[in-house]
Amino acid sequence: MLDKASQLVLSQSPLLQGVGEEGADALIQCAESLSFSRDEWLFSQGDQAYWIYWVVSGWVKVCRFNAEGSETVIHVIGPSESFAEPAALGLGYYPASAVAASACQVVRLEVAAYTDLLMKQPEKALAVIARFSQRLRQMVAEREQMQVSSTAQRLASFLLDLSRSSAGTGSEGEGSLSLTLPYDKTLLAARLSMKPESLSRAFAKLREQGVQSQGQHVAIESRERLLAFLD
Repeated sequence: MLDKASQLVLSQSPLLQGVGEEGADALIQCAESLSFSRDEWLFSQGDQAYWIYWVVSGWVKVCRFNAEGSETVIHVIGPSESFAEPAALGLGYYPASAVAASACQVVRLEVAAYTDLLMKQPEKALAVIARFSQRLRQMVAEREQMQVSSTAQRLASFLLDLSRSSAGTGSEGEGSLSLTLPYDKTLLAARLSMKPESLSRAFAKLREQGVQSQGQHVAIESRERLLAFLD
């Protein structure tokens, strides 16, 4: 039986919202929760894709390795986000590896259970496609917005989003904040689609907005000032 946090993550996923309440409940009963320590592997590049994953807490990096063993981080997955859907539902194998970027809890659902449900209720497939397409459009819009934003604005937006999570010691509406970055700055740069040296310059730029950074710790003098910087 999944805990309430895991059930909530699944129930809010576009993949489950399209199958109706009864179908979603059945799939939630089939899902399983797993915990990983930092640097543990969830799956490896080339493995058969039997599972779809959701992050409940913590962070997971999706990365590829070349023939020489060099790593390229493709994306960093955070709470409530899903991953490996295209591999499980289409390719049949994972084209990249997934590694815990921090201690994390994930939920996984066997793709066979999901496709079996859709085959029994084909009318649900259109609803799933519609919801998933909507989510993809949102992701494309977010990516486009990221590309037109400066590196400092991307970083500011990330810090404000982080402040709304349990990682921040401040709460919504407070002025000053103290945050701990959830993973190292190399991964943060990859998540924000910039190089590590660009991230360093972005932190330097945000000093003008009252943001101070030392290691994994970030202090924000004024949430309102940082919000105004994004306008």
